[in-house]
Amino acid sequence: MNNQTVVIIGAGVAGLSSAWWLSESGWNVVVIEKATDLRAGGYMLGLSGPGYSAVEKMGLLEVLQKHQYRYHVENNEYFNSKGKKIFSLNIKKIWGDIKILMLSRTDLVNELYTKTNQQKNIDIRFNCCVTHLENNSENIEVYLSDETVISANLVIGADGVNSQTRKEIFPLEEKNSREYLNYKVAAFTTKEVSGEIKNFKSFAEPNRVVELYPVGKDQSAGLYLWKDNHHSAIDTPQNTREELSNQFSNSHPLIKKKIVSLEESTPLFFDNLVMINLPKWSKGRVVLIGDSAHCLTLLSGQGAGIAMVSAYLLAQSIERYGIDQGLTDHEEKLRPVIHRLQERSRKLATWFIPTSKWSFNLRNMIVRYMPNALIGWFFLRAIRSDILAASLNEEN
Repeated sequence: MNNQTVVIIGAGVAGLSSAWWLSESGWNVVVIEKATDLRAGGYMLGLSGPGYSAVEKMGLLEVLQKHQYRYHVENNEYFNSKGKKIFSLNIKKIWGDIKILMLSRTDLVNELYTKTNQQKNIDIRFNCCVTHLENNSENIEVYLSDETVISANLVIGADGVNSQTRKEIFPLEEKNSREYLNYKVAAFTTKEVSGEIKNFKSFAEPNRVVELYPVGKDQSAGLYLWKDNHHSAIDTPQNTREELSNQFSNSHPLIKKKIVSLEESTPLFFDNLVMINLPKWSKGRVVLIGDSAHCLTLLSGQGAGIAMVSAYLLAQSIERYGIDQGLTDHEEKLRPVIHRLQERSRKLATWFIPTSKWSFNLRNMIVRYMPNALIGWFFLRAIRSDILAASLNEEN
């Protein structure tokens, strides 16, 4: 019987996935989340390849498939800033025979929470944060904001791209760990203008792109990306809304109308597009996973899926080799894949959001005349060949 205790910092995709897999191995799990509830709001994501396999292994495929109907669209229509259609892509032809789940991050986190919360050996604590870690050779003393202390055998930092855990265990490396892609992103869902958004609509121009898409019958979501070389910290909700309005003040009327529909109470995801690069993901009995360790950005299309895969591989490695060797084994398996996906994000940034009129027009011409199936092959070949898919099946 495994009586070891793990403290997981962060109740997002990586944290909740880790909690479930380690609880299945008999660990006593404590999840610490500084927010008062699960974080709402977020962009649509796709789980394919290894991420899809991880969902199947967790027994979540059927319940997550029920959320897909809200994101069922047939075409992705591209317009310029004046509303003239540039080209249209058939989404089914793009994806071909790739198995994929399309849903919101909110839906995924909610279902992960429901599944983990059913486990008797998982304790999820909201409105609580870690104030200090005392990393010893055999255990870690975890000091919490409620003035309690947990003696743990392992700590997992899954607290996102702005990870406080990373800052504490890697204070020197943290200073240079952020690789800014020089873009900002905002994502939100509102009820207004949903009647005008029946398909996936992309409004593109040099240095900016906006994607609007339906979410069920009475809601639509917006994803806004724009070039920004100023790596300013994310400010108050009011200031972020003002910046979003200013950035797209001269855009298509539907884009501005969507922003106007954003109320103060509406959850808004707003951040710089950054990747995290660290020479090592663990120190002593503390390990980082997900965006805390190796943020891929949403451009990779694999962030949530890889977070779930990482959680699975970490639990498998620890169960097979113990904590110390298990942390090393987990990193050796995952790091080459992360390196490849981050390199793809760097390349996709300039393709997805061209920075000059010349490159913008060239991209549009190529996509307009390239068969949809060929476009799908171009973007998905990394998913098809991903070695993690084989790893998941072999370690069954």
